[in-house]
Amino acid sequence: MKKTITAILVVLGGIAASQLWGQGATRLDGLTYAQVLVTGPTGATGATGATGATGSAGTPVLTGVVAPTDEGVNGNFYLDTVTTILYGPKATTWPTGVSLVGPTGATGATGATGATGATGTTGATGATGATGSVSGAITMTTLTLSAVQTAPTTATDACTAGEVRIAASGVYLCATTDTWVRAAFATWP
Repeated sequence: MKKTITAILVVLGGIAASQLWGQGATRLDGLTYAQVLVTGPTGATGATGATGATGSAGTPVLTGVVAPTDEGVNGNFYLDTVTTILYGPKATTWPTGVSLVGPTGATGATGATGATGATGTTGATGATGATGSVSGAITMTTLTLSAVQTAPTTATDACTAGEVRIAASGVYLCATTDTWVRAAFATWP
């Protein structure tokens, strides 16, 4: 007949038997106390602790678009957002500010030449230039006019000396200011 041995944890004066024999001690049933001990259920949550002491006041950073005058209290800092100058800490009055922007750096080396760009579109035609003048001898084989000019109506029409007009009725030359002479055209037989 087989005997079943039930493990009994004996507590003597608040000391568990496993503490008397050590965690690795072997029981009568062949198990060690470390193998038999079981964690009990979680206990209830304890009460909330007392509120801690108030911390010291922080140091705010005030901002504006001009230098500070009498803003803030002792210990404050102030940033001028236009000039990026930082003032503080204030001690009755604001001390001289310090620029947060460093000096301009040295000019960098010239970069490599970029690739040639695409050819642009042709621009609009420019305005017609002023009429030019010719002086000296002109030698030509053929003269082609783009349009026949208007003949003066009288020999005293306004003109500038040297002006020439070729009209259907003849060639007109302003010999002197406001004085025209004419070589009339004749028809051929």
